[in-house]
Amino acid sequence: MDWEEVEMSKEELQKWIRDEVQKSKLISPDVLKKCKLLQSILQRREKQAEHLLKLCNSVAACEAVVQKLYSMLGWDFFDTDSDDDDNDDISDYDDGRVKYKVNFEERGRILVSGHHIAFDCMPKVDQLFVGSRVVVKCPADQPKFCPGILSELPNRKNRMRFLIFTDDHTPVYVGLPSLYLVCRPLTDPLDDILDDTHKSFMKDYLNKWPSPPQIQYKAGQIINVEFNGVQEKCEVEVVDSSLIKVVFQKDQHKEWIYRGSIRLEHVKKLSKNLEAKHKGSN
Repeated sequence: MDWEEVEMSKEELQKWIRDEVQKSKLISPDVLKKCKLLQSILQRREKQAEHLLKLCNSVAACEAVVQKLYSMLGWDFFDTDSDDDDNDDISDYDDGRVKYKVNFEERGRILVSGHHIAFDCMPKVDQLFVGSRVVVKCPADQPKFCPGILSELPNRKNRMRFLIFTDDHTPVYVGLPSLYLVCRPLTDPLDDILDDTHKSFMKDYLNKWPSPPQIQYKAGQIINVEFNGVQEKCEVEVVDSSLIKVVFQKDQHKEWIYRGSIRLEHVKKLSKNLEAKHKGSN
């Protein structure tokens, strides 16, 4: 019997075998039905495996993009699913730097410097001094912490509260439970302040402590306060120790302002007069 060679693809061969099996009387219809069911399941599993492979490739590509972004930001990327170094939360470098591994819900695990984290406990009073780098709870609908510089210790005049200047120049009086000490502050904590104007203000404030200049105000007084680069009229609503609460007449929004703030027109004029006198004496 002569056999003729026929070229078939894999799919064509499978179809030919199925057709020949169906023509044969040796296999019962029940077995054929089960074979078809198994074949259908196998095909679905193959498609699922193909989709899973595409998903894995997509995840890998996404992770590569995230790693690149972390690198651009100067962060170290860690796989949160990795079991390596789970108990090693501190990294020491040859140049003496120390970094801590911190897990963020949205960013994953990254390395941060000691001056970017704070102790999760209430500090002792004897650990606090004017110029301390701290983190303070900010009043808001959602929990938020703001870095700042401790600027007043509790006394009878301020009703036993701490005055904090946050890094955006906002002054706030808080109690001890709202304060957290920064873990490893820089040698000069002011180097952490990004805003040059506020940094200069804090440097001058600390140099003149314990008697930084302040302007005396009274409730109902109309003054000018800088807002978005423009001096606007405000009414003093409340005087609270070193702070005043003002109402901007233009839109009626309220803010707490330090009585020696560079945003006050009186303070700016006083500073210009002092500079002029200093130049004249030289």
